[in-house]
Amino acid sequence: LAKGEEHALAQKPVVILPGLNHSDFCPGFDVPGDLPAEVDQEAATTTIGEVTAAFLKLQVAPPAGAAHATALALMRAKAAWTRDFMAPYLKAQDLEHNRTDVADSTEGASPFCAGAQHIVAGLSKEDDVRLRVRDGFHVDSSNLEHCHPNWTIAADGL
Repeated sequence: LAKGEEHALAQKPVVILPGLNHSDFCPGFDVPGDLPAEVDQEAATTTIGEVTAAFLKLQVAPPAGAAHATALALMRAKAAWTRDFMAPYLKAQDLEHNRTDVADSTEGASPFCAGAQHIVAGLSKEDDVRLRVRDGFHVDSSNLEHCHPNWTIAADGL
Protein backbone atom coordinates (compact mmCIF):
# COMPACT_ATOMS: atom_id res chain seq x y z
CA LEU A 1 0.00 0.00 0.00
CA ALA A 2 2.92 2.36 -0.58
CA LYS A 3 0.74 4.37 -2.99
CA GLY A 4 -2.25 4.23 -0.67
CA GLU A 5 -5.53 2.44 -0.23
CA GLU A 6 -7.29 4.29 -3.05
CA HIS A 7 -4.60 3.28 -5.54
CA ALA A 8 -4.79 -0.36 -4.39
CA LEU A 9 -8.59 -0.45 -4.67
CA ALA A 10 -8.52 1.17 -8.11
CA GLN A 11 -5.71 -0.95 -9.55
CA LYS A 12 -5.81 -4.42 -8.02
CA PRO A 13 -8.63 -4.85 -5.52
CA VAL A 14 -8.92 -8.20 -3.81
CA VAL A 15 -12.40 -8.76 -2.44
CA ILE A 16 -14.57 -11.71 -1.54
CA LEU A 17 -18.18 -11.45 -2.64
CA PRO A 18 -20.26 -13.10 0.11
CA GLY A 19 -22.56 -15.92 -0.87
CA LEU A 20 -21.16 -16.34 -4.38
CA ASN A 21 -19.18 -19.20 -5.87
CA HIS A 22 -16.97 -19.54 -8.94
CA SER A 23 -19.86 -20.75 -11.10
CA ASP A 24 -21.75 -17.50 -10.51
CA PHE A 25 -19.21 -15.77 -12.77
CA CYS A 26 -20.22 -17.98 -15.72
CA PRO A 27 -24.03 -18.38 -15.68
CA GLY A 28 -25.26 -21.54 -17.32
CA PHE A 29 -22.08 -23.48 -16.56
CA ASP A 30 -21.39 -25.19 -13.27
CA VAL A 31 -17.69 -25.33 -12.53
CA PRO A 32 -16.85 -28.96 -11.61
CA GLY A 33 -16.27 -29.37 -7.87
CA ASP A 34 -17.65 -25.92 -7.02
CA LEU A 35 -19.54 -25.55 -3.75
CA PRO A 36 -23.18 -24.45 -4.02
CA ALA A 37 -23.74 -20.70 -3.95
CA GLU A 38 -25.64 -19.19 -1.04
CA VAL A 39 -27.53 -16.79 -3.32
CA ASP A 40 -29.44 -17.31 -6.56
CA GLN A 41 -27.89 -16.44 -9.91
CA GLU A 42 -29.83 -13.18 -10.22
CA ALA A 43 -28.50 -11.87 -6.88
CA ALA A 44 -25.00 -13.06 -7.75
CA THR A 45 -25.06 -11.34 -11.14
CA THR A 46 -26.28 -8.12 -9.52
CA THR A 47 -23.44 -8.18 -6.98
CA ILE A 48 -20.83 -9.00 -9.63
CA GLY A 49 -22.18 -6.18 -11.83
CA GLU A 50 -22.12 -3.63 -8.98
CA VAL A 51 -18.54 -4.42 -7.98
CA THR A 52 -17.30 -4.61 -11.57
CA ALA A 53 -19.00 -1.29 -12.39
CA ALA A 54 -17.40 0.33 -9.33
CA PHE A 55 -13.97 -0.93 -10.40
CA LEU A 56 -14.47 0.40 -13.94
CA LYS A 57 -15.70 3.77 -12.64
CA LEU A 58 -12.50 4.08 -10.64
CA GLN A 59 -10.65 3.71 -13.94
CA VAL A 60 -12.54 6.37 -15.93
CA ALA A 61 -14.53 8.69 -13.64
CA PRO A 62 -12.92 12.01 -12.71
CA PRO A 63 -11.37 11.63 -9.23
CA ALA A 64 -13.25 14.67 -7.89
CA GLY A 65 -16.64 13.48 -9.18
CA ALA A 66 -19.55 11.86 -7.37
CA ALA A 67 -19.35 8.65 -9.43
CA HIS A 68 -15.73 8.16 -8.38
CA ALA A 69 -16.56 8.78 -4.71
CA THR A 70 -19.50 6.35 -4.80
CA ALA A 71 -17.42 3.67 -6.53
CA LEU A 72 -14.57 4.12 -4.06
CA ALA A 73 -16.98 3.85 -1.11
CA LEU A 74 -18.34 0.55 -2.46
CA MET A 75 -14.85 -0.86 -3.02
CA ARG A 76 -13.80 0.23 0.49
CA ALA A 77 -16.85 -1.52 1.96
CA LYS A 78 -16.13 -4.73 0.02
CA ALA A 79 -12.45 -4.65 1.06
CA ALA A 80 -13.42 -4.05 4.71
CA TRP A 81 -15.83 -7.00 4.65
CA THR A 82 -13.10 -9.16 3.12
CA ARG A 83 -10.61 -8.11 5.84
CA ASP A 84 -13.11 -8.98 8.58
CA PHE A 85 -13.98 -12.30 6.95
CA MET A 86 -10.35 -13.32 6.49
CA ALA A 87 -9.08 -12.11 9.90
CA PRO A 88 -9.65 -15.39 11.82
CA TYR A 89 -7.98 -17.43 9.07
CA LEU A 90 -5.01 -15.08 8.88
CA LYS A 91 -4.67 -15.10 12.67
CA ALA A 92 -4.64 -18.90 12.66
CA GLN A 93 -2.07 -18.87 9.87
CA ASP A 94 0.13 -16.59 11.99
CA LEU A 95 -0.08 -19.14 14.81
CA GLU A 96 1.22 -21.80 12.44
CA HIS A 97 4.38 -19.91 11.48
CA ASN A 98 5.96 -16.91 13.18
CA ARG A 99 8.91 -15.90 11.00
CA THR A 100 10.27 -13.39 13.52
CA ASP A 101 10.78 -15.83 16.44
CA VAL A 102 14.19 -17.21 15.46
CA ALA A 103 15.41 -18.25 18.94
CA ASP A 104 15.50 -21.94 17.99
CA SER A 105 15.39 -21.93 14.19
CA THR A 106 16.45 -19.41 11.59
CA GLU A 107 13.16 -20.22 9.83
CA GLY A 108 10.97 -19.13 12.74
CA ALA A 109 8.67 -20.87 15.20
CA SER A 110 5.14 -22.22 15.46
CA PRO A 111 3.21 -20.70 18.38
CA PHE A 112 0.42 -23.21 17.74
CA CYS A 113 2.77 -26.17 18.16
CA ALA A 114 4.31 -24.67 21.28
CA GLY A 115 0.86 -24.18 22.82
CA ALA A 116 -0.24 -27.66 21.78
CA GLN A 117 2.70 -29.21 23.64
CA HIS A 118 1.22 -27.93 26.89
CA ILE A 119 -2.09 -29.65 26.07
CA VAL A 120 -0.50 -32.90 24.89
CA ALA A 121 1.68 -33.08 28.02
CA GLY A 122 -1.46 -33.37 30.16
CA LEU A 123 0.23 -31.86 33.19
CA SER A 124 -1.47 -30.43 36.24
CA LYS A 125 -1.69 -26.62 36.39
CA GLU A 126 1.10 -26.59 38.96
CA ASP A 127 3.43 -28.61 36.74
CA ASP A 128 2.37 -26.93 33.48
CA VAL A 129 3.66 -23.55 34.64
CA ARG A 130 7.10 -25.17 34.97
CA LEU A 131 6.99 -26.54 31.41
CA ARG A 132 9.01 -24.35 29.04
CA VAL A 133 8.52 -25.16 25.39
CA ARG A 134 11.09 -24.15 22.80
CA ASP A 135 9.91 -24.47 19.24
CA GLY A 136 11.65 -24.24 15.89
CA PHE A 137 9.89 -24.13 12.53
CA HIS A 138 11.54 -25.77 9.54
CA VAL A 139 10.32 -24.88 6.05
CA ASP A 140 13.03 -26.89 4.31
CA SER A 141 12.43 -30.65 4.57
CA SER A 142 16.18 -31.25 4.93
CA ASN A 143 15.70 -30.02 8.51
CA LEU A 144 12.81 -32.42 9.12
CA GLU A 145 15.02 -34.71 11.21
CA HIS A 146 15.27 -31.88 13.75
CA CYS A 147 11.48 -31.61 14.07
CA HIS A 148 10.74 -33.91 16.97
CA PRO A 149 9.83 -33.47 20.62
CA ASN A 150 12.64 -33.54 23.11
CA TRP A 151 12.65 -32.91 26.82
CA THR A 152 15.22 -31.97 29.38
CA ILE A 153 14.87 -31.79 33.15
CA ALA A 154 16.12 -28.52 34.61
CA ALA A 155 16.32 -27.38 38.21
CA ASP A 156 13.42 -24.98 37.74
CA GLY A 157 11.30 -26.83 35.21
CA LEU A 158 11.02 -29.23 32.32
